[in-house]
Amino acid sequence: MLPRDRHGLVRNPTAQPAFDAPDELPLPSTPPSTPPRTTALPANLAHDSSEAAPKPLRYYNNPLESPTPNRREATSGGTARVVPMDLHLLPAMGPDGFPRVLQPEISSIPLHPFERPDPARVHNLLDLVLAKLPPTPPLYQAKALASTKQTTASELRTGSGDKLQKLLYVPALVSQVGGMVARRLREIQVDLTNPAHMELATRISPWFTSRDLPREICSEHDTEDWVLHVLDRPSVIIFNIFVRGRLPVDSDPYYPYISSAPSGGRRIIPDAIVVMSGNHPDAVVSACVEVKTHGVLSLDDDPLDSLALHHPGRPKSATKFTWPKSLKVDGLLLSDTSRIILQVWCQLVDRNTRFGMLSSFDATIFTIKMGDALLFSETYGQRHPTLFFTVCWMLLAGGYFPIEDIYLPKPDDSWWTDEIRQSTEPGVCKKSLPPPSEDNPIKAPDIPRDGRWTPS
Repeated sequence: MLPRDRHGLVRNPTAQPAFDAPDELPLPSTPPSTPPRTTALPANLAHDSSEAAPKPLRYYNNPLESPTPNRREATSGGTARVVPMDLHLLPAMGPDGFPRVLQPEISSIPLHPFERPDPARVHNLLDLVLAKLPPTPPLYQAKALASTKQTTASELRTGSGDKLQKLLYVPALVSQVGGMVARRLREIQVDLTNPAHMELATRISPWFTSRDLPREICSEHDTEDWVLHVLDRPSVIIFNIFVRGRLPVDSDPYYPYISSAPSGGRRIIPDAIVVMSGNHPDAVVSACVEVKTHGVLSLDDDPLDSLALHHPGRPKSATKFTWPKSLKVDGLLLSDTSRIILQVWCQLVDRNTRFGMLSSFDATIFTIKMGDALLFSETYGQRHPTLFFTVCWMLLAGGYFPIEDIYLPKPDDSWWTDEIRQSTEPGVCKKSLPPPSEDNPIKAPDIPRDGRWTPS
C-alpha cells in the first residue's frame, strides 16, 4: 500500500525548463534531435526567456490529428500539433513500486476558496482549476436514493466475451501526470480584468459552473447536472487549451464534446460519453461517465472502500472478480460493490474504450481497463482538488499522454491460494480482500483546515 506521506513527486530543484508552444508541424516518427521551429507566443502563453535551458523533451501528439472543421476556426488539415513536455516531470517511483503523485510545490498550493475568482489572486489556469468544489446538495429525503441498479442480462452477455477477472487499486492512476499538467496550467496566464479571460473563467471556475444547478438531489439526473457542469465540461475546455496551445477566447472547437450516450439498439447506456471524433453510429468514444447519487457513493460511504487496499508487502496485489453466470446465485443478488463494478466494466467494453469515471460529485473515482483487469484511483471529493484530477483524467482519456508512457502496473495474482482460485463466489471474491489496518488506509488524504491539499 502506498503510504499517504509519500504522495509527493520529487522534482529536480535545479531544472526550470521552458515551454514553447510550437507551430503546426507534421507528427515526427521519432523525437527530433533539436526542438521544432516555434513562433512568437501570444501574450497569454509567453514565458520568461530568462529561464534555464530546457531538459530533453518528449513530444506528445495532438489526439485530434484528423480534425473536423471547428465552428469558427480553420484547421490545418491532416497535421497535428506537437506538444513538448518534460521527461524529468514524469513521476518518480516510490520504494513500494508506485509512482509518487504531485510535485511538492504543487501539492502545497492552497486551494482557492469556493468564491468568485479574485483578479488579484488568479493569475493562471492553475489558479482557476485548483479551487474548492461547492458542497454536494442534500438528498431530497434522508436515506433516499440509496440503492443502485440491478445487473441486467444484457450486461452479463456483453461482458461474457471480455470478462473482468481482477481489480487493482492504483492511488496515482491519474494524478501521476499531475506534475506535468500543473506546470502547463501554471504557464498559461489569465488576466481576469480582460473580459475575454473572465468569460473563459465562467466556463471553468466552480463558482460559476455550479450556478443554477439543482439545490437538492431528487434523482441521478440532478447529480449528473453537477458532475457534467462542474467537473467534466470544464475539463474538456482545458483539454482544448492543451491541444491547441492557446486560450479558446475566439473559437468553439467541435471536438471533443460530452454528450449522453445514444442507445442505437444497445441495452448498456452510460450516463455520458466523451466523443473525440465521428458521429453516431461511428463516433470514437474516449471515455464513459457513470453517475450515482451520494446516497449510493460518497466519501463517508464508499462501496469501493474495501477494494482500496493492498496485502502487506504486495503493493500490486489483485482482488479476484468472478464473472456471474446468472443474475442471482442461490436466490441472492450481487452486492452493491460488485454491481457497480460490473456496470462500469460493461460500459467500457460496450463503448470500446479504456477510461471510465464514476462520480456522485461528493465522491469521484477514475478507472482504466487493462486486459482482464480494472484499475481504479483514489476516491476524491469536495476537500480535494477533484477538478484538477478530472482534467488529468480527461487528458489521459483523450490521448494527450501516450498510454504506453503511463504507469499501469500489472495486477499481481501470484499470491492467490488454491481456495481463492477455485472460488466461484460471483463478483468480488471476499477471500482475496486484505483486512484494513492502520498501516493500510483506504481514504484519500484530507485537506487540513488551512485549505492546503498536502499529503498527510
